[in-house]
Amino acid sequence: MAAEKEQAVLSGRGDWVTAVAVAPDGSWLAAASNDGTVSIWDVAAGRSRAKLTEHAILVAAMATLPDGSLVTGGLDSQIRIWDAATGEQRLALTGHSAAIAGIAAAADGSWLATAGGDPEVQIWDLPTGSKRTGLAGHGVWTAAVAAAPDGSWLATGGYDGVVRLWDVPAGKERAVFGAYRGAGRPAEVAQGSWLAIRGYDRMMDIWDVITGKGQTVLQGHRAGTYAIAVSPDGTWLAVTGLDPVVHLWDIPTGKRRPVLTGHHTAVYAAAAAPDGSWLATGGWDGTVRIWDVPTARQRAVLTGHRGTVYTVAVAPDGRWLASGGRDGTVRIWDTARWQARTLMRVDGQIFTCAWLGTDAIACGGQAGLYVFDFLGGTDLQPAPPPDRQGPQATNETGVRPPETGRADPASVTWHSPSQN
Repeated sequence: MAAEKEQAVLSGRGDWVTAVAVAPDGSWLAAASNDGTVSIWDVAAGRSRAKLTEHAILVAAMATLPDGSLVTGGLDSQIRIWDAATGEQRLALTGHSAAIAGIAAAADGSWLATAGGDPEVQIWDLPTGSKRTGLAGHGVWTAAVAAAPDGSWLATGGYDGVVRLWDVPAGKERAVFGAYRGAGRPAEVAQGSWLAIRGYDRMMDIWDVITGKGQTVLQGHRAGTYAIAVSPDGTWLAVTGLDPVVHLWDIPTGKRRPVLTGHHTAVYAAAAAPDGSWLATGGWDGTVRIWDVPTARQRAVLTGHRGTVYTVAVAPDGRWLASGGRDGTVRIWDTARWQARTLMRVDGQIFTCAWLGTDAIACGGQAGLYVFDFLGGTDLQPAPPPDRQGPQATNETGVRPPETGRADPASVTWHSPSQN
């Protein structure tokens, strides 16, 4: 029995996947194609639940609401809200005159923000679907939106080079952050008190959303920034870029912690542990590196990928780390020992992975969207033969155990104490 089963390859009529959304409870997954269709998949059964065909052309943005509804926005300027269980359209929101690029919803489901190629960001009342207000200020294409955890404010980034902070209940602008080269992008929101903004230059800023003042300017990368990871408690932020270092910042003080060095070239991916004690990064050198955050020391180097690592993702319970990249493999690592437990091989490169609870993972790449399911659940005890364990981790000194074999998805077995 394989350690990890490819539960489904989620394919539609289009040539590529343009947007993905996951149900709040992880029970379904929606994938949009470039032909304008959206497929909703039952994760447990691995089969299509519904196909949504109302959009005329490509769907560029999707979001889920707290009640499990799906929101889609397309280049046809239409916003549609769907019952994800039945595939029936609940509401069609009209008012935009250009393509939709971003969607954000209040955590309590009371309002929805949509933005794109026209000069206003639209705020919609839920569940009625009536328009509350239009937020005018950017005057140009709005590239990104981010909502506060409590729904009190909304951040929008536009090609006017600024990020605007809005008081949603009042429908008024609270602050303007910038200016940035190109479009400033609200990148991370932490506990509703600060906002990280990334531009197309080498800088990232931290802004206090309560006072509207700049808190910290994060500088240090010699080239553009790429990935960021935030601790669950919002006390530190990791920034990667096109140079081989990772900058770790202390948010309360605005001071930079020791720089993490070890990668040889650009670092494309970063993910924080659920308890904030360690950080995983992946890069062009084909390695995944694990860093101890309190000491800024390198815990392990995970090797085995044959090419750039584009994505790393930590399971919600922190027991597993997934990595994927240019070589078309998704690798699962045991975070207790930093050993490779299994790998899955797909057609084409893997660009992103997201855990669906602790027992399944969704990965998107060149050939489409894949969902992999752990057979028997992640309480299984891994027991691959010693000569088939595949890629291993190096220790802090960089000494790598001999690699005697490369794991194949069909050759790694798992044992469950309750099964013979």
